[in-house]
Amino acid sequence: MKTRPLIWAAICLSCVIGTACEDDDNELRTLSGNDQAFVEEAAMASVTSQKVAELATTNTTDADVQTFAQNMFYEHGLALHDLRQLAKNYNNVDLPTDLDSVNREAKDTLGTLTGSDFNIAYARYVLESNQKIKTLYENAANSASDARLKEFAAKYLSMMTQNVQDADSLVRMMEPEPEPTD
Repeated sequence: MKTRPLIWAAICLSCVIGTACEDDDNELRTLSGNDQAFVEEAAMASVTSQKVAELATTNTTDADVQTFAQNMFYEHGLALHDLRQLAKNYNNVDLPTDLDSVNREAKDTLGTLTGSDFNIAYARYVLESNQKIKTLYENAANSASDARLKEFAAKYLSMMTQNVQDADSLVRMMEPEPEPTD
């Protein structure tokens, strides 16, 4: 996780530059169907990541899980904040503020677990979800038709990639060592 300060410095700098360089076009735009789907899916992914991270900070006593969950909460909060700001430029975007039924069910299932069972399930869940989030951002960074949206996805792609690597490390730390065979 040594690269985190560099990633955050780059993101913060791009936020400052991006805000200073925004054009004065106040007219709301309409996103294409694919771009609209990205915005709404990315927002749901960040809302879910934050809710599940909150759960993890209360359901675990493992320091590694705590630290990882705090990072997920903070990082997805930054992405969600910027996405909400960006969404103000479009007239056909409806950002979620709470979990949908599928993600609520996944969070509730995790909430029934305790101890190492919770830690392992949480680690596996965030690895799988962050792999999907990374793919979502890669696709938008490469093929979004709206330039601002494409720039947003590209800006956060390195963070999403790092999240997958960190989640993979967490899974390896949480999963028990295989028993030696005789």
